[in-house]
Amino acid sequence: MNASPQQLRLALWQYLATQDGCQLIEAAAKIDQHDVAGLTKLRKTWSLEQISAAMKLLDARARATSKFEDPQRLIADIEGVEQASGTAIARHKAARFTDLGQVADLCCGIGGDAIELARVTKVTGFDIDPTRVWMTEHNAHCPARELDITDSSAQASIKQSDAWHIDPSRRLHGKRLWNYADLIPGDETIRGLTQLLPQAAIKLGPGVDFEQIPLSKTDEVEVIGDGRRLYETTWWRGTLAHHPGHYTATNVSAGISLSGIPQRPRFRAQPGIDGLLFEADPALERAGLLGCLPERECLFEAAPGLGLLTSDTPVRSPWLRTYEVVHLMPWRTRNVRLWLNKNEYKVSTVRTRGKAVDPDAVSATLPMSGKDGLVLFVLRLEKKMVAVLTKPGTSL
Repeated sequence: MNASPQQLRLALWQYLATQDGCQLIEAAAKIDQHDVAGLTKLRKTWSLEQISAAMKLLDARARATSKFEDPQRLIADIEGVEQASGTAIARHKAARFTDLGQVADLCCGIGGDAIELARVTKVTGFDIDPTRVWMTEHNAHCPARELDITDSSAQASIKQSDAWHIDPSRRLHGKRLWNYADLIPGDETIRGLTQLLPQAAIKLGPGVDFEQIPLSKTDEVEVIGDGRRLYETTWWRGTLAHHPGHYTATNVSAGISLSGIPQRPRFRAQPGIDGLLFEADPALERAGLLGCLPERECLFEAAPGLGLLTSDTPVRSPWLRTYEVVHLMPWRTRNVRLWLNKNEYKVSTVRTRGKAVDPDAVSATLPMSGKDGLVLFVLRLEKKMVAVLTKPGTSL
């Protein structure tokens, strides 16, 4: 009986975990993928399929370096790494499961979340793809099972757990999906699982439309990032929602979180910018919590909906990056260029909001030499376009 394509794929990845497979990986790491002579030498010992799998693994490990604490121990492909939760985020989420006896990690993929869940509780991974099931077993050192969770017969397996975590697919034929309605498995399955077992964490994309999520009054939405970019939104349900009815912003790099009911910051009747400009942590802004900062009484939004805060009073907050306003002027490329040349400054970065300008196109027109690289904000304050030349500070 001939093996199926799924069985052949699984066997290839399992081979890489054997002693012979490890020797192949070590040998493949020493050559370039386009090194014909090197590849020919490998072909004397290993098949083309085995070599190809080893090269894919090496690419995946290289990609995983920025996400995982110990990428060289992973068995994964690039797609699996891209879809998986990185170490810092998975560890942050896993902390909420500490007091639970058994967790089901649904759509477990390569085991990014299962690795950290297994450190704090008992976890079993479930996935429809047998190769992903084996990868989770290998990477997380926990049991995993092949299971179609959309099938009603799957309920008995899941019901044995105290809580579940799910990472629905947000890609179709390689294309990233942004809408909640496009998740695979979708809303019907998620609702059914919640009725079966209320304690749940649903991993969503960072750009998901919150209005599309069928939130209850006791749910919590957490936006997770590292201070520079956003990685995911977690929808917490049941007792896993530590802040029922609230939104939470988390910066895993700084180890800080802020929870509250979304609230816009104050703004003046006439938009304007004071002596200091503040850029909020992306997670804080995405969660709609700019108006929930403890320092909010000192801050105003430069213009309604702009997302940038301003004040004449220095504000110390780990959620804010400070920019000292050096010069403010109406936006015209020529006038900004003249001012920079006259004052012997250069611009290191061009920032904007709402696609008011193309930052790359603006940068190409500005002087390349001068002192103290400034950050240029080109902003639309209602009907006016302004150029704000600033000296960057840091978050405190």
